[in-house]
Amino acid sequence: MRSRFGGLPAYILSSLLILPGVGGMIGRGDARRYVEASATQIMKEQEDAIGISHFGQPEITFELSEAYRYNPAFRLSVAGAYDRRNDTIFISLSSAETPGHPIRNRVKRILRFGSSEDVSGVLQHELGHFYADKLCESLGDCHSVQTAVNEGIAEYFSRFDGSRGNWEYDPYYDLVRPVIERHGRDGIEYLLRNPPAGSGAIAYQNEALRALAK
Repeated sequence: MRSRFGGLPAYILSSLLILPGVGGMIGRGDARRYVEASATQIMKEQEDAIGISHFGQPEITFELSEAYRYNPAFRLSVAGAYDRRNDTIFISLSSAETPGHPIRNRVKRILRFGSSEDVSGVLQHELGHFYADKLCESLGDCHSVQTAVNEGIAEYFSRFDGSRGNWEYDPYYDLVRPVIERHGRDGIEYLLRNPPAGSGAIAYQNEALRALAK
């Protein structure tokens, strides 16, 4: 039988399938303890650095909800997620690298073929989604916000401390950065209430900065 991987010998194919699972078992306890011990402090640091006040604290879970538990693509590809229906952040321990464990993180990265992320950055990103969602609730009129704005705000929360973040979110981060950097909470509110409407990124940023300067 030919697999969709071409003519790879069975032992190579089985190794390719097994190694990520093995890598996913490394450091799970460390990652969980880090998240549980650090979440409150990270939220405080975000508040001080960005100029916002979080709306309480979200629930954090390490188990996928029923909607995603049996979705292999989601399980393999997602490092974290935020469910606005119940204010819950999901953190994948399988893909989590823990600060302070460089050797263990490197082994995990190799076994998962590079599919792992710093759990601190993932948590910070999802806290950005949590904040934007709760701010929207308080404003009452911005839950249909574009992906670019949602992910840009979340990634700004991930990089508030100078972290590199996830390069896949660079365009979204670059879109919102000058607005939040200069105006904090008011900038986030503007972004949520006034998502881009077809104008280029520079034009949108200039329009936002002019409006917030009044």
